Amino acid sequence: MTRRNRTTVTTAPATAPATSAPTAGALDVASDTRTRPPTTVQNAPKIDVRPDMNRNSRTQLRLDRNEGCAPPRAVLEALTALDVDDLRRYPDVAAQIGAVERAWAEHLDVDAERVVLTTGGDGAIDLFFACFGEPGARCVVATPTFEPIVLAAARAGMELVELDGFARRYPLADAAALLQRPQDRLVLVSPANPTGLALDGRTLRELCTLTAGRPTLIDLAYHEFAREDLAPIALCEAGACVLFSLSKAWGLAGLRVGCLVVPSELASTVRAARPVYPVATPSLAIARRALEDFADLPLENARRTAPMRERVERLLLRAGLEPLPSEANFVLARGAGAADLATGLAARRVFVRRFEGRAELADAVRVTCPASDAELARLVLAIDDLCREREAALDAVNATGGSR
Repeated sequence: MTRRNRTTVTTAPATAPATSAPTAGALDVASDTRTRPPTTVQNAPKIDVRPDMNRNSRTQLRLDRNEGCAPPRAVLEALTALDVDDLRRYPDVAAQIGAVERAWAEHLDVDAERVVLTTGGDGAIDLFFACFGEPGARCVVATPTFEPIVLAAARAGMELVELDGFARRYPLADAAALLQRPQDRLVLVSPANPTGLALDGRTLRELCTLTAGRPTLIDLAYHEFAREDLAPIALCEAGACVLFSLSKAWGLAGLRVGCLVVPSELASTVRAARPVYPVATPSLAIARRALEDFADLPLENARRTAPMRERVERLLLRAGLEPLPSEANFVLARGAGAADLATGLAARRVFVRRFEGRAELADAVRVTCPASDAELARLVLAIDDLCREREAALDAVNATGGSR
């Protein structure tokens, strides 16, 4: 059974309230690390995917899965070129998978040999750890983070070392102290999921300097939404293995298409470790059509999302929570009323993300930005209704002198 230790490096006082913003700074790693009990793959944190209450119902508003705006219906025209024979045969690796890799390479302005198609972003994470994760080595990552990263590190037998993911400035000194051995790996996610916090270009360059050209995973699944696009920087850094996805700004989560862009000298190693058929033929057809004919789609969706994000932040403030300054297509907010807000919205068939079983997010709720004005209006009505309900309850208590 694979075992791993989980170590937390924190820059905040141990007694700090959950809703306070931790401060970043230098840290004596030797004297201020906390090692949690060994964790196995079997008892590692489970991915919390809320089941559909009624999968056939269109009355739900799902704001719990960070899905993007819908793509144009024209992308479906790619399916008309398929024949039933295409469905009974496996995809052609060179022709079909290679075509999508070449289209993505052109979109990113990199050599096609560097682009390795994967089964969504999760597949890219698994591929990185399968190639470059070593048992007993450190995986240094700011947490809370995307759960598949934690699980992939566990499967590789690595020690997960957690930096303060709520800090407004990345703890560079902590990372430098922890990345001393050539087998240790740094994982960066920007904007981060679930916090929405993003790195700036200068910090990214400094972090890549720390790794000295060693394989480093840089997850840019949400990069189109950020104020500063880190893709041009990340793609030029030595050792950087950069994750991209069609699931978010492209609005194509149902395809399960991602990629890992790796340095040329690592491409053959990574490609040899990938499953032979990582993506189904219909998904390949739509992905190619989107990349070749709708290259502006992610930035258009990002522009539509920005004002929605601001509205969501204001709504969460009104609900009594403290939103983090997100640069993704979602907002994470913290406060004592997070659980009540999620429960109240669910009663109105508006579903937002809670993080059951994750102590560091016990007071948090994550809300995906609505994909349309109609969805936003529904969220506004639901939160307005909850706020009126809460205010009426307080008025009733005050009217009776505080007794019940």
